[in-house]
Amino acid sequence: FTTLLVVAMASRVLILSVGTVAAAAAAVYPKTILSSGQVDVTVYLPGKLGYYNSTRFDWGSMIGEITMGEAEFFSDLWRTSTDPNWGKDHDPSNPEGVLGLASEFGCGSDGPDCPAGWGRQAEASNGVLGYHEAGMGDPFLKIGVGKLIKGSCDACSDSNYHFNSRYDFAELSVWTVSHPSSDSIDMIHEASLGAWGYRFQRHLQVHGDMLIMRSELTNTGSEAFKTVQYTHNFLAFNRQQIGPPLTLQFGQDLSSYSEPGNEQGWSVPIASRFVLTAPNVWTAN
Repeated sequence: FTTLLVVAMASRVLILSVGTVAAAAAAVYPKTILSSGQVDVTVYLPGKLGYYNSTRFDWGSMIGEITMGEAEFFSDLWRTSTDPNWGKDHDPSNPEGVLGLASEFGCGSDGPDCPAGWGRQAEASNGVLGYHEAGMGDPFLKIGVGKLIKGSCDACSDSNYHFNSRYDFAELSVWTVSHPSSDSIDMIHEASLGAWGYRFQRHLQVHGDMLIMRSELTNTGSEAFKTVQYTHNFLAFNRQQIGPPLTLQFGQDLSSYSEPGNEQGWSVPIASRFVLTAPNVWTAN
């Protein structure tokens, strides 16, 4: 199971293959900067004291500022006044306290399984392993996060899985980080529970004006599983929210795109904020 995301920066146009990024952190969290000579990318390192240590998103996807010359492509101003976290201080334990290319294994809704959709003909795991057989108070695995305790979340008044609520850890998650060169970093996390197990590797590299993110998930257990994954992008430009005269150019046709798992109405079609001015080119209105 391997996914590849490429984000390319230009001085006037942002080109994305699938989506949008965020945020600079005011507090001090462990980080490193990848540089290609054209682009500098701040990567917040995974760990107990990291920018994000909660239980929804994988800890290796917290990308901070991406700068090219005097242009800063992402900042913490991607939130709007309609966001429940608007104006709040950052809390690493908040399941939604993310930035950058925040990625989750799952479909962004409650329940241990994702229904058919997202290009699938059958249901898949909502990023959790061993959840069905676990009793209340027993451990289960959340891919990219680690070993959690069933029934320990704030919203856990029943035995259902609540994707956006913080769970207690059954044991501390461990990540191995290597920085083989000034333009790349590898972050590896493994977890196992009985017949279930996985190894997750995130590789980030900057090349010219591109940030390349490669995600590889390996089943290390004896039980087979299927899951889905998605990646957020929380875009701002030079610490301003998106608006004229910015233009977005995508590598795919999004004119009729509908966000999967959007039952709560947390996303709106791109046509409500941008005008299609050329094939796959959208201009803020």
